[in-house]
Amino acid sequence: VVDWLMRQPDQTPLNLHRHQNELLRQIARGTGQWILETEEFLAWKDISSPLRLLWMHGIPFILFWVPHTEIFSLSSLIIDSLEREIKSTKDVACVYFYFQEGEKHQVSFARIWATLLEQLLRASGDLAGKLKAKFDDSFQGSIRPNSSEYLELFIAQAATIKTVYLVIDALDKCQNTSEEDTQQKMQDALKTLPGGIRVLFTSRNDSASVEVGANLKLTITPQRQDVEIYIKKRIEDSKLLRIALGKDLDRDYVITNVADMTLASNMFLLARLHMDNLSKRGTLSDIKNALGQHPASAFKIFNNTSARRIAQEINDRSNNFETALVKHILTWVIHAKTELTAQQICDSFAIRKSGGQLYHEHRPRKELLIPACNGLVIMDSANETLNLVHKSVQKYLQNHSIIPENSNLEITKTCLYCLLSDACDQENGDLLLQYAAKYWWAHLSHPGHEIDSEAQYLALNNLTDLLASQESGLDILDARGNTALLLATRKKRSAAMTSLLRYGALCNVADPDGRTALHYAAALGFNKALSLLLDKSFDGDPNAMDGKDSTPLHLAINDCYVDAETVGMLVKAGANMEARDKDGRTPLMLAAQLGREELVRSLLIEGADPQAQDGNGWMVVSYARDFLDI
Repeated sequence: VVDWLMRQPDQTPLNLHRHQNELLRQIARGTGQWILETEEFLAWKDISSPLRLLWMHGIPFILFWVPHTEIFSLSSLIIDSLEREIKSTKDVACVYFYFQEGEKHQVSFARIWATLLEQLLRASGDLAGKLKAKFDDSFQGSIRPNSSEYLELFIAQAATIKTVYLVIDALDKCQNTSEEDTQQKMQDALKTLPGGIRVLFTSRNDSASVEVGANLKLTITPQRQDVEIYIKKRIEDSKLLRIALGKDLDRDYVITNVADMTLASNMFLLARLHMDNLSKRGTLSDIKNALGQHPASAFKIFNNTSARRIAQEINDRSNNFETALVKHILTWVIHAKTELTAQQICDSFAIRKSGGQLYHEHRPRKELLIPACNGLVIMDSANETLNLVHKSVQKYLQNHSIIPENSNLEITKTCLYCLLSDACDQENGDLLLQYAAKYWWAHLSHPGHEIDSEAQYLALNNLTDLLASQESGLDILDARGNTALLLATRKKRSAAMTSLLRYGALCNVADPDGRTALHYAAALGFNKALSLLLDKSFDGDPNAMDGKDSTPLHLAINDCYVDAETVGMLVKAGANMEARDKDGRTPLMLAAQLGREELVRSLLIEGADPQAQDGNGWMVVSYARDFLDI
């Protein structure tokens, strides 16, 4: 069953086990243990207690992990403690989910619960009847689980064991997708879970607590013991600090001062930022001077050190190689749709600089990336992906116009040059090629910039020539199952549609909801696109049905802005006026139900059957009774 779950398209469970282990690896021994002894946590863990919804919160970045740094998440400590405690217990399980900030970490509601279900299956022995039935059905030709079923299957499987501990880290970082309000759906789901599931969630604000209905609250503040352990470890790990602070008295002075400032700010992150700053000082005098500056916040520390220096370099020496590299790194790390590796960043820099020609000669060594950014960007040692050290870096860079406003357009051009380059699929360039093919349109269609002539030329001329020469190139699916033609239609980009169709894009390819470009053109009343798609040269199917059995004609009628001209174009092209949607309604019935008198009249004139009946025996007159004068 787990293997079956892992094969579900778009809803493949995430592997959070590695993420959990990485967090645990970064925890200094002895820190965080106090939370396991708090009254609130013990009450939540007690399966006999009716208090099963625990909200943990604190000032930002006390609880929440800064990617790939020594700052740790208390959630990882709690999860590890629970897993160790229940390891030999058959009727108890622990499952967890980590939310992370930014568009690149968007996860659908279905995939969240698919991930939790996969963990639960690995932790439990028996298989729920409902889950077994769905599994059996899938091998008999039935459709895969829809997005709403994963939560139901999780609840069904949870019922096979006595207690499930569910830990959700950073619920307020749950990102909504373009198709759904994921965070609200998660809050609603957590609130309605059955009693055998005990939920612990972390959040920086109380809105999530109110929505979920938490009956236990635990406020987290930095503990001196944790802070001092962390500072001691940083000193031990730095050769410069070990030498400069060779005397116990000097070492204690630093530990006490940094701990005091951290506790006064209530931000554990401040300890890291101070130690980053001190680790660059070569003498005891320099260390004391740095401590004497007493920056009051993480944001000011960035202003006073690396961010300000890099900002000055970017603004004052725009032609300098290192400055150009830093600007490029920060732009891509901030605006990329997914985490990128150091190699991909190097390739993207080389391609943009060379226009794709012999780009490998312009590729910087990846060892230059982190030193160039002077602490603003960090690299995961396991997979070499790059991230900002802290979200305030992004705020600072954007507030001071260091990252250009047209960043997405610049990334678009680099992606297109990559796709056009014959050399880009050699050596390691294929990794960037995959990113470029999947996300170039997402960057191009990002709001807030005008498409210049260079981007237009690349996108509408050279790119289509290249992709047309590759098998199914024009119809490659992005991360959400959309082709370039589908996206162009939804964005009402008729010029892009014309170019794509001219070079062979298939207009009847459907997205995960079963909708073709013709469905979207009809739903939007985009008559220019309709005329194009219905042209005999492109053979658009006016009777294609989406996942709800709706034809383009159904969708056109369902939109309040679509007029009789759109309906007439579809009918003239051969749209079946007697087609039934999932509720058994013809387009005429739907028009009557919605009170679209003009469309009712138009369909009747075209010959729609007013005597047709739906599955309940209702005719058009039954639907029209509340709206039309009959």
